[in-house]
Amino acid sequence: MSHVLAPVLVKKSTTRVTLGPGVKGRIGFIARSKSKKQVTFNSYPLYRFAGDTGPARSHGEGLFSCGGTWYAIAAGAT
Repeated sequence: MSHVLAPVLVKKSTTRVTLGPGVKGRIGFIARSKSKKQVTFNSYPLYRFAGDTGPARSHGEGLFSCGGTWYAIAAGAT
């Protein structure tokens, strides 16, 4: 059995991230290298799903992989 690791949601160190309408919570960062940071939401690291092809796609919702089940974050999560 092979596993595909979820791509890390990474931004350049100089990138500013803003919350969209209805999003409640705190955006933060984890240093991945000197020039890249992983985005966090309420201290949880965020990942992308390679099977999502654009905005409003959530094909990875409820997917069992890497020993656990993966879920999308709700905009109103706190």
